Amino acid sequence: MHCLVWVPAYLIGGINFGIIISKFLFKEDVRKSGSGNAGATNMLRKFGKLPAALVFVGDMAKGALVVFLARWVTKDDESLYYAVLAAGFLTVIGHIFPLYFKFKGGKGVATTLGVILAVEPLAAVILLCLFLIIAAATRFISLGSLVSAALLPVVLAAFSYFRGGSVLERTIFGAALAVLIIFMHRQNLKRLIKGTESKISAGKH
Repeated sequence: MHCLVWVPAYLIGGINFGIIISKFLFKEDVRKSGSGNAGATNMLRKFGKLPAALVFVGDMAKGALVVFLARWVTKDDESLYYAVLAAGFLTVIGHIFPLYFKFKGGKGVATTLGVILAVEPLAAVILLCLFLIIAAATRFISLGSLVSAALLPVVLAAFSYFRGGSVLERTIFGAALAVLIIFMHRQNLKRLIKGTESKISAGKH
């Protein structure tokens, strides 16, 4: 019965705040502008800081919510911990490939952060700080996302080892999320290598 949480996890993940907010507030679909992505970065480029912040917080919150719901359903049974991690992963899948929006959503960074925040809060804080430092120093949000994603399984494994817990399960979980995020940023990675990736303007309203 615990597997029943997986379908709601995907469906909750598919509630894409970038699409909803851009259509509700601006009568536009953010996916028709810029990169064609429905995440916070494209919202920032198109509509500014406040709408981007709302999208980021909303997408992050749904990731955390699903993990908390999965823990409640499984009653925090350690033998069912894989079901909680799977629910978190499916939330990110739902965000990237939302059923409601023709399977075209965001790249999963904010939702992944929310999932990790609920799984291992301090790890999420470390990764967020790393992301912010890299993004602020280089003005490449994609670079911050890629580096943080690459380090995700390492950080989760380290916390699991030193604090006790399912090291193997969390490492596989972190690696799966890292591969997914890096794959979604493959075009950004190519542009970074070529030196053609766009920077975020510090003066964007």
